[in-house]
Amino acid sequence: MNVCAECPREASRRGLCHTHYGNRRRREVAYGRWQSTMIDAEPARQHVKALMAAGLGSRRIAELSGVQRGTMQWLVTGRSARGYGLTKRIRDTNAQRLLAIPVPESPHHLVAGGARIPALGTTRRLQSLVAIGYTQVFLSDRMGWTAGNATRLFTGRADYVTASTARRVEAVFNELQLIPGPNARARLRAKHLGWVPPLAWDEDTIDHTDAAPDFGEPNKVTFADRYQELRELGYPHERIANKLGIQIESLDRQLMRHGMAL
Repeated sequence: MNVCAECPREASRRGLCHTHYGNRRRREVAYGRWQSTMIDAEPARQHVKALMAAGLGSRRIAELSGVQRGTMQWLVTGRSARGYGLTKRIRDTNAQRLLAIPVPESPHHLVAGGARIPALGTTRRLQSLVAIGYTQVFLSDRMGWTAGNATRLFTGRADYVTASTARRVEAVFNELQLIPGPNARARLRAKHLGWVPPLAWDEDTIDHTDAAPDFGEPNKVTFADRYQELRELGYPHERIANKLGIQIESLDRQLMRHGMAL
């Protein structure tokens, strides 16, 4: 039991019993020094609404802030069943705890692991890693998935994913995004499907539906790059000429010009 600072009775508020708290409050009000612990609830209310709009549920907000869910119900919806509307004031400590939770740019950063969130950002990250040479099989193994079960996520046919999965994919994306993968066939597949490399995305907006890849200044693919890519894919000399739409003799001349003669 918390004991009153000025008598043996149980403390109820600010370390004082009901009687001594009342006496101190009247004295402080008379001298103009009283500061209430209750403040305007509107800033906290709008912040909680912003957190919810970003994907955080009331249970998760309660876990992060330490504020009881009942307090947030009074704050956001009121208790119409009891005839009460929205609370107009909130304890300052509760307001500070709620306002301390940042509104996440990407919902998977703060929501509970089992929460379902849009899969768009996760799909973009996976496709980007394929675009720089990592196969679907390799990435699925890193995530602990079977490649077949993950196909919908890679191809963009999955609408939702759990936040824990999104966080796991983001961790692998952050680890590999600047390290080219070894598989040229994966790069060619991604190029054919229009999947873009990691650097085309802004990490702050990759999860946003209205974000678009930024390729910077357009770079023309050179003959040497195209030839080397086809060689890495294992195409024979004659097949490469066919892929490039030229005669075998023209291919030989191009290779000589670029100092790449066989």
